[in-house]
Amino acid sequence: AFVAKEPLWARAASGELDPDLVEAELGAQLERALDAGLAPTHVDGHNHVHVFPCVAAALDRLEARFPFVAKRRVPDEFREVLARMGRDGAGADGVPESPALAKVRKLFALAGSTNSHEAQAAMNAAHRLMLAHNIDLGRTRAASGYAARTIGPARTRHDAWEKLLFGILSTHFFVRVVWVPSIDTATLVQRRGGAAFARRTIAECVGTPANLEIAEWVYTFVGDTGARLWREHRKAHGLTGDRHRRGFLSGLVVGFRQQLDESAARCAQEGLVWVGDPGIDDLVSRRHPRLVRTKVRVAGSEAYHHGKHAGRKLVLHKPIRERGTGGGQLTG
Repeated sequence: AFVAKEPLWARAASGELDPDLVEAELGAQLERALDAGLAPTHVDGHNHVHVFPCVAAALDRLEARFPFVAKRRVPDEFREVLARMGRDGAGADGVPESPALAKVRKLFALAGSTNSHEAQAAMNAAHRLMLAHNIDLGRTRAASGYAARTIGPARTRHDAWEKLLFGILSTHFFVRVVWVPSIDTATLVQRRGGAAFARRTIAECVGTPANLEIAEWVYTFVGDTGARLWREHRKAHGLTGDRHRRGFLSGLVVGFRQQLDESAARCAQEGLVWVGDPGIDDLVSRRHPRLVRTKVRVAGSEAYHHGKHAGRKLVLHKPIRERGTGGGQLTG
């Protein structure tokens, strides 16, 4: 069945379309044109739909059967728009892991020690090494390209703890975070005047491929650990329901940030200070010319203070899996 243009574009952009079905449909249309006695000279990607990866891949496979497909072109003006928006970056596949980041991964693994002092020391050492590595990249402009990826789910409303956590990623894990609109074809709602998409936002992170891998893992680790600690807290205090969950999680993230702030202060005493990356700032400004900064406020409830105490003891460990084992991985 055919769907409306906007939902179809949304599915194509998010990679939800089956490339085999796209190839079959395009092939059938081209066969129909030839059977009608037409002699096509090229394929015109209406509204530049051939820029979507699933459509481009299908056309690549159709070139053997229909040579004129190879003559398709993306207008130079459109390429310039993509470049200004930072959507022309090359992938990072095949980039070898740097020695410094390999050590970071091993230190995070050591942070899983049952000895709390050893675990804390390993996490602090990993954080210091990450800081030194990114400072070196900034000095030499040797970053292996920048990329952008969305992290976490799209929501109509994001809790304070989640916003605070993304603030940690921006401050201590060397990425920039921007909240961007998200189109989900499953969120069509009936409104006056017809159906419309529910307004959702999602966090887009920009940075080097390695730092994006780390940032995504930190987000997942803290979120999963926070959910577990809340369940334990609720059971220990005989609580029912999740009324105080948001306050507990906000406190957890604030306590965790205090740890990282103290680690950064110790590094500053050694002369290791992160001043940002102009390359990331440039990419963000091209992708999002108009940005508005917002502040997050949380109330200091009893649950908040319990969460903050737990966050002060939170230790990142066993992070990114080795290559080939699935899941996130630390790449250079």
